[in-house]
Order: sequence, then C-alpha cells, then structure tokens
Amino acid sequence: CDMVAPPASLTELLSHIFDAADEDGIGEMAHYEVARLMMATLPGFGLESWDINHLLSHARENDAGFINLKKFTKQAPDLVLSLREQRLNFRKFSPQGIEIPIESVRHCFEDEIKALVDELTKAFEARAAEDSTRGLYQVTSGSTRLMDEHGDEGALGADGGEKAQTLVALHRRYCRDSVASLPERISPQEGSMILQMLPEDENGFLGFEELTEAFENLRMEALLNAVVANDLRSLRKHLVFCARRSGLDWTGHMKL
Repeated sequence: CDMVAPPASLTELLSHIFDAADEDGIGEMAHYEVARLMMATLPGFGLESWDINHLLSHARENDAGFINLKKFTKQAPDLVLSLREQRLNFRKFSPQGIEIPIESVRHCFEDEIKALVDELTKAFEARAAEDSTRGLYQVTSGSTRLMDEHGDEGALGADGGEKAQTLVALHRRYCRDSVASLPERISPQEGSMILQMLPEDENGFLGFEELTEAFENLRMEALLNAVVANDLRSLRKHLVFCARRSGLDWTGHMKL
C-alpha cells in the first residue's frame, strides 16, 4: 500500500484527527467527542489526564456544547506544548511517588465541599425544574428502578406504584450556568475543571450522582498537579492563554 507521510506539526496532526472524525464536514463536534479523541491521542505526547482536562477547559463551547474544530485546532497546539513542557519539568525536578490520601482531603475540605455540593445540587435542580428536557432522571417505583431519559411522565412501574424521580444528570450548558451562579463557592478555574471531570454521555449530559467524590478528587488532583503555580514562566504563559481566551489580540490589546 502507499506510504503516508507523517504530519509535519501538531496542528496538522489535530487537523487529520478531526477531519477523520468529522465525517459530515460540519466543522464542529460535541465536547464529549473532542474529549474522547484528546484522551486517546495526547497521552502519547507526555500529557496526563489533568493536563488534557486543562486543555479542554480552554475550548470555547456553544450553547449546545459543541466546539468549533478550526478554532480549537488553531488554539490547542501552543497550549499542548506548554503543558507538555510543564509536565516534563515537573517530573524532572519534583519528587516521584507523592501521594495525597483522600482522608487528608476530607479532613481539610469536608465541610466546605458538603456545603458546595448542597448548593450546586440545588442549582442543578432549579435549572432542570425550568425545563425537564434539560436533565436525566432516575425513576423509582416501589422496588422497580427505571430510567426516564427526560423526566417525562409515563406509565407506572411494574409493581403499579407511583413513580419518584431523582435528577441524576444535567446538560453541560446548564451545568456551566449553575457553576457560574455560585462564584462565592466555586472559582472560575475550579468550575472549568469540574465540568471536564464529571462523567459525560454522548448527548452532553453530565452525571453528578457522585458530586462529592468529584470535588474531593478535584482538590486532590489540584494539589498533586500544582505545576503552573510553582514556575513563574509557566504562570506567565497561563495568564496569556487566559487573556487570549477573553479577547487579547496579537498586538497585546484587549477590549474591556
């Protein structure tokens, strides 16, 4: 068979990956699909899950949770290379085998996380109450456990009892809105990362049945991966990427 030349750059590699995945040539893909592709590709560049989630947190999504592939392909390579450099330096100069027991995280943050999860769950439920199609529900009827994708009122359970519905997932757009509604509880950085770490289905619904565990894991990972905060050059790059995301142009100017 004919030999295919290897990609000349990371930009070209990402373009090939997205061209192959975007069979209909729409030019955009759901966050779920982009995340799946990056998690399969970027560990080969020396990135870990935390780094890839950090990259995805910089991707701009529309209200439906779709990412513009052209813009992401243009933005991602510089950030990937920066994250790779940070990760390599971290491995080179930091002690290996560091672990933070989950018990230690709970000792430090248990009360704070409990209050955070309670308020965020209420925010999720309030968004879903406005329109039941925004969420996924677990339906319980007696001893029978059913799954109703959009919380529609349907038949009774197999035992004929009345159904009780529990919201277990919310579309990522409304999860994002809920997180943003609690700035006194969740920082923008923590909010962006938790949206990457919650389990997501192919329709863009984020499951939050284990929200407490997710925030515990986030706090632990943040301590273990505090790479940017330990290096001034990396911090500067991080701030530049954040500024670009907010409208900084190539001349160094940004509208306020």
